Amino acid sequence: MSNLMLLSTVLISAFAVLAAIDGLYFHLWKYRLHTWSDTRWEHQLHTARAVLFPGVVLLLYAENTGGLALWTAVALIATDIGIQLVDMLIERDARARWGGLSSNEYAVHVVLTGLHAAAIALALASKPLSAWALSAPLVLAGEQCSLATTAANIILPGAMAIAVLHLWLCRRRFLVDGIEVGARALSR
Repeated sequence: MSNLMLLSTVLISAFAVLAAIDGLYFHLWKYRLHTWSDTRWEHQLHTARAVLFPGVVLLLYAENTGGLALWTAVALIATDIGIQLVDMLIERDARARWGGLSSNEYAVHVVLTGLHAAAIALALASKPLSAWALSAPLVLAGEQCSLATTAANIILPGAMAIAVLHLWLCRRRFLVDGIEVGARALSR
């Protein structure tokens, strides 16, 4: 068992718990971001991230992946980072009705970003150089850290449920409006 993967698993587990609290409490319940025209695009960005997260967990924690599976995880992570950057760029305008992010939510976001970045960096660093070859097997010889597999099996159902909830809240009547608001925000 790799110590890097063990630490990564602890961090991604903490991230998953705190992200669920942030998403369910702040985003969906307290601020109801999916209901306001000025925050719908932000909600759609959160939805995209919620949809990507189970794939990252599956590809980095459920199995000891390599080759194309590992590079797919990297592509999902890069996409997620790009979406997160756009979210940060539009968040100030999107949250203007509340005077921006609250101090509590801002603090949660800082901790979440740190946990996520550290967990992903450690998981990727735990891979041997041979795992990065495109010709490497999708599942590498040698078992995945048992804690990582257990954490993935616990995290995945909740992460998929949160992704489905976000998608449900993005029904078509919100989709077109949110994209228009997002395009206006980025054009400023």
